[in-house]
Amino acid sequence: MTIQDDEQIASKALDSGNFEDAVQLLNLLTERNSHYAMLGLGWIYETGAVGDIDKAAAQLYYERAIAAGSVSAYFELGRLFVSQGEETHARQTFEAGAERGDIPCSARLGRMMIEGRGGPADIDAGLAWLERAAAQGHIYAQRTLITIEERNAQTGFEKLSAKRKILSLVKRGTEEMLKDPHSDKIR
Repeated sequence: MTIQDDEQIASKALDSGNFEDAVQLLNLLTERNSHYAMLGLGWIYETGAVGDIDKAAAQLYYERAIAAGSVSAYFELGRLFVSQGEETHARQTFEAGAERGDIPCSARLGRMMIEGRGGPADIDAGLAWLERAAAQGHIYAQRTLITIEERNAQTGFEKLSAKRKILSLVKRGTEEMLKDPHSDKIR
């Protein structure tokens, strides 16, 4: 069997809630350097799907996935850091992922930079990261930019126009989520 075949079997175990079997399969896949397995184990330990929550183990699996070359693992690790209140580490991690082309990292980094979270505020750089993610179809980056547009609107018509854009974006985001709940456009 190929690594992709084994990853699909593990994915089915995860999707069916058979976490114990999934852990066994994912552990075997990590020996074959599977990014999917490392990210899956990170999620399992982060959420406590097979027992107690173990954020240290989750962090190790996300870091291991990064070392193995997974760009999307930067987002998962950054998100974990945010959940632990480690915003400086989160911002650094999102920046590393964004520099490697991860769309969700670009969006998160942009928001953190604009808000001055995890480091000094840098509105221009933050907007650039958000615009980069939005141009690649990231729904939340687009939403953030429209919210800024609405906040800066000077007329009722401009505010209404921004609200209409948000409604359209909600529809597109819902469609994307239904099509692929793990899409980079909605993470």
